[in-house]
Amino acid sequence: MVNWSPDLGTVLANEEVTAEGRSDVGNYPVYRRPLRQWLLRITAYAERLVDDLDRVRLAGADQAAAAELDRPQRRRRHHV
Repeated sequence: MVNWSPDLGTVLANEEVTAEGRSDVGNYPVYRRPLRQWLLRITAYAERLVDDLDRVRLAGADQAAAAELDRPQRRRRHHV
């Protein structure tokens, strides 16, 4: 659930909504509504991403690739 303000055209953090259910900026009404989300399972591509790091030639890419390859949790599987 998110705090949606149609007048502002955006979602607001809980801290930005008053106790009366209005935005602290502009005093617009705020409604709680579900947010549709897309979730990607990048773990299915993790090995391929790591294996292709050597093909990336950007500033700082070598440092990022080395850091990624040295991560101890690279081979561990976590289920939530």
